[in-house]
Amino acid sequence: MSDDLPKRGEIELPPLETMVNLYPGTDYVSEHTTDELIALCPMSGLPDYYSLILRYGPDKRIIELKSLKLYLVAFKDACMLHEDIINRIVEDLVEVVEPMWLEAELEVAVRGGIETRLYRMWVREDEDQ
Repeated sequence: MSDDLPKRGEIELPPLETMVNLYPGTDYVSEHTTDELIALCPMSGLPDYYSLILRYGPDKRIIELKSLKLYLVAFKDACMLHEDIINRIVEDLVEVVEPMWLEAELEVAVRGGIETRLYRMWVREDEDQ
């Protein structure tokens, strides 16, 4: 890895903003997809290209889409492994949206003939336990 690359995982991302869900308690799914996610490979410094699918069960808050777009575009300056990216996105979204559940699928553009997909599922723990 080149010394002039940012350290792996060190990035300041713009804030994710939310809006009030006018239908709390309603069982529905919010899905957002993009193929405009780019990050730098920490090994080579070259850009990696991703497709991302986010699905979640809203509770009291929903994600504001312009802030999500700006947040995702900011990854272009980050040196991160695929595993770092999917976990960072899920943890950041869970923190601000506080959904009932959230799942993410990250597909990496094929490199060297290897297809790579990562999945992460997060479910709110039952508060009565």
